[in-house]
Formats: sequence, C-alpha cells, structure tokens
Amino acid sequence: MRVLARRTPSGLVPADEQAQDELRRVKIGQVFYVEIKAARNPKQHRLCFALLNLVAEAGEYPSTEAALLALKLATGLVEEVQMGKGEVRLIPKSISFANMRQTEFAAWFDSALNVVVQRWMPNMTSDQIRKEIEEIVFS
Repeated sequence: MRVLARRTPSGLVPADEQAQDELRRVKIGQVFYVEIKAARNPKQHRLCFALLNLVAEAGEYPSTEAALLALKLATGLVEEVQMGKGEVRLIPKSISFANMRQTEFAAWFDSALNVVVQRWMPNMTSDQIRKEIEEIVFS
C-alpha cells in the first residue's frame, strides 16, 4: 500500500481521499512500515506531457510516447547497456514518480524544454513554450 500523507503537529494524516480509504483498512493498533519520500509535483508532470503533446502535434513524432523517448535520448536520460563485442545500446530511463525524485525531474524538465527549443521549435523561446503549456494545463 502506498499513500500520500501530510505531516501536521499531531502526526501524519492522509493527504487525499484515496489515502484516507487505504488507511481505514489498517486496523487500529496495527503496526506497519512507513516509507517517507517527498511526493513529486503532479502539476509539473502534467506540464511535461503537455510539452510532449506540443512536440507530437508539431508533426515531429506520431505520439507523445515517441516524443518522450526522443526527448529522453536527446537529454541523455539513458542507461548504457553493453551488448557484447563493443556494442553499446542506449536505454531510456524512467521518469515515473517512483523512479525519479522531484529535484531530478525539475532539472530534467528544464533540460527537456531547452532541447525542444533547440531541435524542434527554434522559432520559440523556452519561456514562450512554458507559458503555452501552462495555459493548456492550468486553464
């Protein structure tokens, strides 16, 4: 079970309805482990996918998934895998909430914005693109 919690002066409390439902299933007095990890910013994650949609809609890639793979490769978010006989393959790493901390994601997102400007949308600045995707996500 993974739930979001918020620290208050009196202790940890469920941060949302799903967390509340999950914690209701735990019996009073039951002991369980709690893993403390800062939650990623879901708004920034939505901005990332709005950016990927822009790249895909610009005709650069057939889907957001393809745009994400290309962006991971272009930003160097990869793991090198030795295939034998000197052959190396680049495998894109995950940007999932479980695999990347918020600070890492924020830095990668800024790098991704710069790559989009340099490679696929040179007629725009990163600030213009950020404003456009913020309007898409937050309006």
